[in-house]
Amino acid sequence: MTTEPAVAVEPPIPRHIPELDGLRGLAILLVIPHNAGHFELAQGWMRIPAAVANAGWIGVHLFFVLSGFLITRNLLESRGARHYLRAFYGRRALRILPLLYLLLVGVLFVVPRLVDVPQKITATYAYQVWIWTFLCNWVQSSGRTVYGLSHLWSLAVEEQFYAVWPFVVAWLDDRRFLGVCFAIVVIAIASRSAMLEAGALNQSIYNFTNCRMDALAIGAIAALAVRSPTAVALIRSNGTLALGAAVGMLAAVAVATGGYALTSPALIYAGYSVIAVAFAIVIALAAASVEDAPVVWLRALLSWAPLTSVGLYSYAMYLFHEPLALGFGSKLYVLLAPAGPAAPLLFAVAIAVASYALGFISYHLFERRVLALKRFLLP
Repeated sequence: MTTEPAVAVEPPIPRHIPELDGLRGLAILLVIPHNAGHFELAQGWMRIPAAVANAGWIGVHLFFVLSGFLITRNLLESRGARHYLRAFYGRRALRILPLLYLLLVGVLFVVPRLVDVPQKITATYAYQVWIWTFLCNWVQSSGRTVYGLSHLWSLAVEEQFYAVWPFVVAWLDDRRFLGVCFAIVVIAIASRSAMLEAGALNQSIYNFTNCRMDALAIGAIAALAVRSPTAVALIRSNGTLALGAAVGMLAAVAVATGGYALTSPALIYAGYSVIAVAFAIVIALAAASVEDAPVVWLRALLSWAPLTSVGLYSYAMYLFHEPLALGFGSKLYVLLAPAGPAAPLLFAVAIAVASYALGFISYHLFERRVLALKRFLLP
């Protein structure tokens, strides 16, 4: 009798990856000080948190890469299944629309009937159609912004992308799909470069879908990679090197752009894509459960319960933080004024805590019940 040699089998990619919840938490904790902070006149030691807040827009970029990874992974797993499209669009609608539209009704219709809202604010409500239809990212650079809701441009970018993405995943095999992802990255870089050379507004470059879709596509490439046993084995055997490359990319872009300055040509030409690649590497390392010591430490940090808790409520926190900051900001800032130079930091912390509290309430009283309906929309 002969015995076959043992074959090493790579552990499968887990269905739920706690580290990605932590990345969501990190993303929203970067975004809130960026959008809601008052760091314009920071002096002394406050320049450090001010620099972090100014770079906090990368949290939105991290959301894009995470979204591209998770959505594409789900689509790839259900490709060819019955009710593939119905399941995707139905489940996506349950995740995004109920809480968003509840917020819009509250801000645009209920609040003005309860309190005296200045006319200069209500005048901006004339632009609300762009938000309801997920098109606001195309018009905000021309001044058509609803007060307190300008941050919703990122949702518009995602929903426009996902309007067609399920068809791309369904129609193409993995090789052609990978080619499309790379083509999207090239088109995004070319779009940003051409708009910069043509003298377009920086806000247009920042908001337009064609300029930001590379982050979503790079996340999709990561989702495709972790489906390949060969790629997963490569990731697991080179975890420390990959993490070092990701950190190096983020550091290089920070230096080249003066701390992720949105007006930097280096950021517009290539920085957006390089940052997305770095984030995608971190996501792939977490998904592949890499056991190299530096990666294990990072995974432990991202799996830290308080951070994953913030990630769980991050969608509601994202929706609520800017209306909170603008609605209560002036009164809150007066209360914090005695703190002197630390007031901007305390203000950002207060808005983050208030957003978390509202997110907790929203999730357990409303979102969780709505999301439970997803069980009727399985592919």
